[in-house]
Amino acid sequence: MNQSMLMDYRSLLAYLPREPQLPKCPARSCHERAPEHIPEALRPAIEPILEQIGSLTERIRQYDRQLETVCEEHYPQTQLLRQVEGIGPLTALTFVLSLEDPYRFERSRSVGAYLGLVPATEKSGERDPQKRISKEGDEMLRKLLVGSTHYILGPFGSDSDLTARFMVVEP
Repeated sequence: MNQSMLMDYRSLLAYLPREPQLPKCPARSCHERAPEHIPEALRPAIEPILEQIGSLTERIRQYDRQLETVCEEHYPQTQLLRQVEGIGPLTALTFVLSLEDPYRFERSRSVGAYLGLVPATEKSGERDPQKRISKEGDEMLRKLLVGSTHYILGPFGSDSDLTARFMVVEP
């Protein structure tokens, strides 16, 4: 929702004959930095959107703090997962709660299959086509893990052994 409102704000400004130069900033601080760049004629239309973005941003911060508290007080095992940059409290907590008892899996690879993060299979005779992931299991957790992976391997992730391992291209 917050990202959608930010997109609405940017698209409104795109209709101007000469688009004002908007500051490059993340969504969490755009509502604070953008007002000085808005033309006077557009302020009545755009300021309510920025106020909503600010309100939602504050609510998201409050929920993030609550998640931090829940993780620390009730699920200390999330701290191990959160050592990886790009894994936040929501992803770690969802992972821990989805797996319930990690000792029920004989091998770590079984966790990937349980979450639907392994290629689907459809063997037919000699054919064994490479397919997309099976998408079985918890959809929300899978989306959170994929988002974390994009962060880790993308421009925001820091160089680490984990990043280096995934960036190796096999022939």
